[in-house]
Amino acid sequence: MTWTRRSSILTLFRRLTTKLGYHMNIDCQYCGTTFSADWAGRKYCSKSCSAKVNNTLYPKRVSVKQYCLMCGEEFTSIGQSRQKCPACISATKSAEYIWKVTMGEYKNGFSRAAQAYNSARTISRRIYEKSDRPKSCLICRYAKHYEVCHIEDLQHVPDDKILGLALSHQNIVALCPNHHWEFDKGLL
Repeated sequence: MTWTRRSSILTLFRRLTTKLGYHMNIDCQYCGTTFSADWAGRKYCSKSCSAKVNNTLYPKRVSVKQYCLMCGEEFTSIGQSRQKCPACISATKSAEYIWKVTMGEYKNGFSRAAQAYNSARTISRRIYEKSDRPKSCLICRYAKHYEVCHIEDLQHVPDDKILGLALSHQNIVALCPNHHWEFDKGLL
């Protein structure tokens, strides 16, 4: 008997028992309450009880013990994408942190240098948005979209330089995408 034939027999059985008004009392395998079912295949009184059992038996995400890249402490995370413990993540987001750490130490907190530069650019954008500097291109005054540009590129910042100096107001300006591209290519 193939699976499709077996499933069609079960479907026929369910339809017949429903038409005849046949119901049976079954105990829920999770909470133990008795419920009335129209066929014998039901194990749980509700979708909620079924989900509670299936989520514990077959979890979608598994917690993993890892070591923080910054402080070396062991922490538990769901999945393997997190590389820092929650304490270090909150510490790196504080405004005081960028004035205490060098660029080299900041890059060591990430698995790849590109992640460190991307995170530093995000901090620079926040610093610029909170400042009272104009939110338009410095050259053409285009205000619909601007990008925060580093005068000294982050990839050329020496590892012993304090991160806060590289992200400070003296090193960032707002430029439109065209002038930012020209600045990066050395045309301005």
